[in-house]
Amino acid sequence: MQNGLSIKQSIEVMPIRELLELMDKEQLHSRNINQNRVRLFKTYIEENLEHQLFIPPLVLNKTSMDSLFNDSVYELIDGNVRLKAFQQLNQKVALLSQSENENDIQLSERLGEFLQTGIISVQIFENLEKEVVHQLYIDFNTKGKKVVLNKLIEYDKRDDLNNITNILLSKDEGLQRAGIETEKRALIKPTNKNFLSLSQLRKIIAIFVTNEPSFERQKSFKLDDPYLTSDDYVELVSSWFHLLFEVENPETIGNYEHTIFSSFPLLQALAYYSTKDTESMNFEQKLSVIQERMEIIHQIDFSIQNPLWESFDHRKGTRGGYTILYNSLKNILKINNWLERLSRKEVGAM
Repeated sequence: MQNGLSIKQSIEVMPIRELLELMDKEQLHSRNINQNRVRLFKTYIEENLEHQLFIPPLVLNKTSMDSLFNDSVYELIDGNVRLKAFQQLNQKVALLSQSENENDIQLSERLGEFLQTGIISVQIFENLEKEVVHQLYIDFNTKGKKVVLNKLIEYDKRDDLNNITNILLSKDEGLQRAGIETEKRALIKPTNKNFLSLSQLRKIIAIFVTNEPSFERQKSFKLDDPYLTSDDYVELVSSWFHLLFEVENPETIGNYEHTIFSSFPLLQALAYYSTKDTESMNFEQKLSVIQERMEIIHQIDFSIQNPLWESFDHRKGTRGGYTILYNSLKNILKINNWLERLSRKEVGAM
């Protein structure tokens, strides 16, 4: 880890047009961001073009010692929303300039002038180690020192659960199609159609790793399993999700108006039911048990309208009257017990 006293940094003033040129040349790399925040910032700029705009400085890491506008490569640490907004406004200028509407043409001219003549302060670090860049990104994108869990999972590699989560998400096309929310810790259903948040995905993985029905975040989790490696768990959990996707299409599995699969308590119960009491098994044995147990889901109607879900602890949603399962350990175990009884044919599926 770099010593803070050895880190070189400076404050520069850069024209917005030159930042856009760096992005066009792929010399300035940004991260995935929330488009809603970009939209809000674009609106702020458009509505205040005739007034004084306040735009906080960007924070960059320069990976070479070359002069600022030479062939250096930069990584954006803070300011992803601002830079993406500049990019999209630049594209909008080109579109509006072709309009026959006088108001569109005037807006195009004002935006174009802003992007061509505007300047912004930039704090530039030089040759930071990758781990330092990740930590700075976390620090800059949180209030105070409280780390937003999704960002910590995405960029903190010191935790084995985070590593498994990141690798799984990067490799699993089904999960990518289903949608994993990386900007928000909580998913507001039914508005948000993403399947899981990144922190929820981590909790599902933790159930398979710990064989516990619920997992509270630890400061740093280290895998201590004599039977399975991190790569084994990536493959194991990926196989489990694929079994879900055989029953429900990834494109609709996060839609609460369509399926109860979008209920996180149900997913936790299914994960626990699948892997319960398998902690002493090797990979092949564990995978075989999970596949056998998951055959039960083909017997169940997972539509949101199924009155079966009202037999578990729940409330009715204010919009649409959907059944919303309570996310409690008691309820997770209650659903698990029902799945076990169903597998023994002690109860029927609805």
